[in-house]
Amino acid sequence: MTQVTKKVVLSLDPETQAYKCAGHNLSSEQEAELTGKLKTEGRIFVSFDQEEGHHRALSFHTCKICRGYAEQATQEHRQAATRAQAEETSPDKESEGD
Repeated sequence: MTQVTKKVVLSLDPETQAYKCAGHNLSSEQEAELTGKLKTEGRIFVSFDQEEGHHRALSFHTCKICRGYAEQATQEHRQAATRAQAEETSPDKESEGD
């Protein structure tokens, strides 16, 4: 029996700037359909393989594993935004007088 890799999709909430689970235990076809919908809505999202296999929670809204993924993605997003902001506001070292 072939094991099918399940997928997780997280989408970024534009108001809170936090990732939330948009789907889990998805087949590749379901993932493509969901990410296509998110793209047409102009949403930012990430999708990846569920390394631990099938999530036991029936709803992604109550899935602790997905909540952990979303928290980690949110933290990484905020750190990247902070780094980008710091780079924009820091003076360019090469433009200082020699």
